[in-house]
Amino acid sequence: MTGRVHVTLCGMKKPIPSQQGYTLIEMMLVLSLVALIALTGGFSWQHYRHQSRLSEAGQQIADFLSRWQLHAVRNNHSCRIGIKTGADAELTAVCHSRPDERFRFRPPLVDIRLEVSSPGYLTFRGLHNTATPAHVAISNPAGSIKIIVSGTGRLRLCSVKGRFGGIPPC
Repeated sequence: MTGRVHVTLCGMKKPIPSQQGYTLIEMMLVLSLVALIALTGGFSWQHYRHQSRLSEAGQQIADFLSRWQLHAVRNNHSCRIGIKTGADAELTAVCHSRPDERFRFRPPLVDIRLEVSSPGYLTFRGLHNTATPAHVAISNPAGSIKIIVSGTGRLRLCSVKGRFGGIPPC
């Protein structure tokens, strides 16, 4: 019975009804392609989530530093930002006008690692809008971002390995 076909009026060959359907090889090929696409999509989604978490944490730390820089300039005094590094990182702001008050900031995500260049703290001085030149580096499996503070008080965010998340490269 194999090889028998019906010829229609248009001259096209039509298989016998008992031979319709998919073969096992065709089904296995389709299932393997679907599995490959799903696996690739899963890894891409995980990498995208790591990138967005890193970008969000960088923006939050830069906003925290910018807020205390503005506070020092507006009130014309010095604010010191102490930085605790590692996986349980935090930033602590102390201003000379209110030495008994400490303001803490912890990056909200657990997979973010924080590093700082020497001297291990930042100082914003309000008189001439200057700062201790340093950089804070945050990283996770997606990459690394630096928050650079210049001696003139300029804050900027940059990505170590190319552009991602709207952050320009260093």
